[in-house]
Amino acid sequence: MALPFQRRTLVVILLVTIVALLGLLFWLLRSLFFASKAPVQPPVLPSTVPVSQAEPSSAPAQPPERRPETGPDKTLTPAEQERQAQEALVRFAMSVTSRLGSYSNADDFASIKDAYDLVTPGVQTYLETVWATLTKDHPISGGSWGQTTEALAPRLVSGMPILSAQTAEVLVQTRQIIQQNRQSSRGYQDALLTLTKTGGIWLVSRLTWTPTAQ
Repeated sequence: MALPFQRRTLVVILLVTIVALLGLLFWLLRSLFFASKAPVQPPVLPSTVPVSQAEPSSAPAQPPERRPETGPDKTLTPAEQERQAQEALVRFAMSVTSRLGSYSNADDFASIKDAYDLVTPGVQTYLETVWATLTKDHPISGGSWGQTTEALAPRLVSGMPILSAQTAEVLVQTRQIIQQNRQSSRGYQDALLTLTKTGGIWLVSRLTWTPTAQ
């Protein structure tokens, strides 16, 4: 009769163990469940100041940049202002002389027309006559023809002081190279330019070419 009693004892122990394990498993599952439900705290971000609310800089505001003034530099002496004005006028005369004396039938002597904005209406009429003569005497069908004028030495003849003058004359010594069908010839001329101030700018009001021996 002892054997059935031992079996009942083993059964009771086994049941208690199973209940204990089930209780432990239930506690573990319950802990995991409530842990997953805990609210997630947002990360702490550094505080920033919106641009519209930022305090103004303590540095003083810079004034807007001024454009350079036209005309002579008032910080220079009158003699220096006159010297710079004469140099500028002479450079202009040399540039105009080279442009008015350089052209080619390769572009139908277009460089002559490109210089119209540098001269007065009277000289423009003269240049139109020159253009018509050149296109007639040197058509592209007759072969290539062109002339290049180099300004060598300028000299201010009259008009001083330039700052207060309305008319001035500049004499420019030039060298001209004429090329025709791969053959070239060289000559020298003096260009006398009469410059007139119109609307605050200098324009060529007269141009005279004089051949010279070199």
